[in-house]
Amino acid sequence: MQQVDKDFARYLKQYGYQGLKLCGDNRDEEKVQVYLLNDYNLTTQFGITWDHFCKNNNFRIGQTIRFKLILSDITKCNVYKVNPPATSLTPYFE
Repeated sequence: MQQVDKDFARYLKQYGYQGLKLCGDNRDEEKVQVYLLNDYNLTTQFGITWDHFCKNNNFRIGQTIRFKLILSDITKCNVYKVNPPATSLTPYFE
């Protein structure tokens, strides 16, 4: 299971999410359980299918990913990699 970022976890808790259907760039869809643990920090975690989804979408440890909830279907969420910031400030000219 994978722990969820605090801000996103707070949102999931506030609206009582118990699961999400994650949609990747490669059109892979995976249902994941949302676990709201009753511990000191009220930790929120995704279930074991999260690892399968990450592998199918080539997500790697240390990469930044973004979750975009679909307003017309509140259980559906697009998940995609965020491009890393440019390492060079050299302007590009054509």
